[in-house]
Amino acid sequence: AHVVFLMQRCRAAFSASHYALATAVVSLASTFSGAISGPLNERLGHPWFFTVAFLASWPSLVLVLFVPKNPIEPA
Repeated sequence: AHVVFLMQRCRAAFSASHYALATAVVSLASTFSGAISGPLNERLGHPWFFTVAFLASWPSLVLVLFVPKNPIEPA
């Protein structure tokens, strides 16, 4: 689903560069969150770490309501 969404948001003329940029941004965010999750877990402990992770996930779930549903260019 992630790949399909990214490809729908790319213009056909620039699909390779748009897709590469989008995956780089997602990869950067994933790498950053993975790097800080271990030390944060050790500092807070499991119950508080998962509570913070749960609360941090809510903004992204609300933003899903605003994600465009139609492709930029029709198929």
